[in-house]
Amino acid sequence: MSYEPLGSSVPQVAMTLAAIAATAATPRPSGETLAEQSDRIFLGINQQLADSSLATGGTWMSQWMGLSADNANVVYLAKNTDGSNTFAVVIRGTVANVTDILDDLDVGTVVPFTAVGSPPSPVSVSKVRLIP
Repeated sequence: MSYEPLGSSVPQVAMTLAAIAATAATPRPSGETLAEQSDRIFLGINQQLADSSLATGGTWMSQWMGLSADNANVVYLAKNTDGSNTFAVVIRGTVANVTDILDDLDVGTVVPFTAVGSPPSPVSVSKVRLIP
């Protein structure tokens, strides 16, 4: 098995992916349903990922996105389409408000992660209320 060290651009790419997650969960405009908000955020993430001037180079694409019902948590799975078979699970950090802080305290409950099918070994993640 060969080992290839991470390139120097990895921190910039990781920070760019995280920054995109941080800008994703904007409040719903009047009259927008939760499903419409989820679709808008998913589209917005992919529009930002397509920007070749960012550290991500326009080669990343969101494959899946989850948004909690209270708009406190955003997570997305991004794939680098440059042929490297690189994926990133990107989670928006905590915003200093009561809802986010209370959600952060409930990390002990885990559930099976089924968004990618049935992996050979079970995968569990912290339970979050996501919009389907």
